[in-house]
Amino acid sequence: MKYTIAFLLTVALLCFSIVTGRAEEPTALPSGTYYLSLAPTDSKNEVKNLPVRLTTTKGLGSVSSGDRTVIQTDIVMESDDLGKFVGFSMEEYSQGKLTNGTIVLFVSRLIPRKGIPQSYHLKGTVSDHSASGEGALFQDLSKESQLKWTLTKQPQE
Repeated sequence: MKYTIAFLLTVALLCFSIVTGRAEEPTALPSGTYYLSLAPTDSKNEVKNLPVRLTTTKGLGSVSSGDRTVIQTDIVMESDDLGKFVGFSMEEYSQGKLTNGTIVLFVSRLIPRKGIPQSYHLKGTVSDHSASGEGALFQDLSKESQLKWTLTKQPQE
């Protein structure tokens, strides 16, 4: 009998936290496998459907005011080819629906076998389970090219 009451109280507390919004806040980019496409605007050297592992953790948390909530999420995006991007997203929700989302990602590395420094700076917008935007590739301490990029759960055609 004691265990049944303890179980029912646990379920009730869990349901209370979900209903009142005290459970984990949702994010438009949950952790998982995504596909990254990078397209330099000044050349045809496009990288398409590069599988990446996205790990999201609650950054500074969330701030709520009435029906509006702003969530900051820290992001690590790992690619075998490009390295480990780090950054964050800021998502604004109104009445539980995403109204505005911004993402910023950065990676810096040495090109294998060449020893040339290279860094990618990506900024864009977040929608449900995807992101896209513009960026820049810096190589050997000079600006190499502008980029268009997308991040999706499904490979792009």
